Amino acid sequence: MTWLRQLGLVLIGVAITAPTSAQATESDASPIVILAEPSLRPLAREVARVLQRRTGRPHVLGGDPPIIAEAVSAGELAMVERDGAILLALAGRDGRTVTSQLSVSGSVDSARTVALAVQSLADEAEVEVAPTPPPSPPNSYVFLEYEPERVERRMARPSVFLRLLAGYSLSQKRILVGPGAGFGLCVGTGCLTVEADMPLVPERHVLAGQDIRMRIVNAALRAQFRPIVRGDFSAGFTVGLLTRILSATMMSTGERETASDFGFRGSLEGSWRFAGPFEWVVEAGADYVFDPPRLFGLVRENGLFPWVTTSLRMRPFE
Repeated sequence: MTWLRQLGLVLIGVAITAPTSAQATESDASPIVILAEPSLRPLAREVARVLQRRTGRPHVLGGDPPIIAEAVSAGELAMVERDGAILLALAGRDGRTVTSQLSVSGSVDSARTVALAVQSLADEAEVEVAPTPPPSPPNSYVFLEYEPERVERRMARPSVFLRLLAGYSLSQKRILVGPGAGFGLCVGTGCLTVEADMPLVPERHVLAGQDIRMRIVNAALRAQFRPIVRGDFSAGFTVGLLTRILSATMMSTGERETASDFGFRGSLEGSWRFAGPFEWVVEAGADYVFDPPRLFGLVRENGLFPWVTTSLRMRPFE
């Protein structure tokens, strides 16, 4: 009976010390060194904290990533911006590198999403590559089956905005203020929008003692491009077609004339995303019309019409 009691004590000791040994092995595991671009370092620092809370393993922030993100060394994770998204590259077994591209912003709000992607990459990096099958014997047939490649499709997302026009009339030397609105579809950082705006206060002209009031409605189809994206801030330009509808009324007789002209609209814009998909945009541009029409014999202002706007937009994440 003495040897049975000694055997039981040994088994109890092994059961007690086994979890401690496993925990020590996990805590002694090599940390992941995150190599992030300067613009992504605040996000990388937050990702390291999230990973440490989830796994109990320390993760540290290193220096700059290599020029080619996929050329990371063992135990390193590269985090860079590529094509409006965040690319993650983690060194795996046998010199392999596993990658993932996330369509999220570079702000710290995306830390949890990036941390989950890093954990998924770490699991994938630990998977061993299947060995190469031996060569087939002569006079035999080998049938290879390939899984169909699934092409990732980028779906267009809606964008709507309200804006306040602050234009300048070259003919009357006065500021024009009015509302505007638009709707568009966005793919990545580019959008195609249909928009309209109208000054609140009509233009006033005096012709041969007659008081003439004129209103203008601008409608445009524009393409928006944002090649510069830095966190919540972005900058770009727009270009498109413009139609101006002019309506003049002679106040003494009530007589009305209507005309339209055609031209181009272009601008430079800067934006700040402050809450989810909502952003504040400041835009400066100009309209150019080819042949300004005459109403009641009035000569419209010249073909160049500069303006400035500020707008609140709902734009989906890229």
